[in-house]
Amino acid sequence: MADRMSWLLVALPHVLTVAGGLAGIAYVNTTAHGSPLFGIVLGALAGRLLAALLVRVLDRAPAPRAPVSDKTPRP
Repeated sequence: MADRMSWLLVALPHVLTVAGGLAGIAYVNTTAHGSPLFGIVLGALAGRLLAALLVRVLDRAPAPRAPVSDKTPRP
């Protein structure tokens, strides 16, 4: 589980930055007078900021604990 979480924390900023850029492209293409430069850059920045917030929240989440059974010896 920890390997998946660390992989997610590494991949999330890259994926959301690209997704934000693509959203910026879509916004520019659907509006009549949008600037491609500003649309793509602002979309990528919004994706990066969202990724930074999500990484902070996920990094603070406690790791899941293994259930303790009656057969487990206790120290």
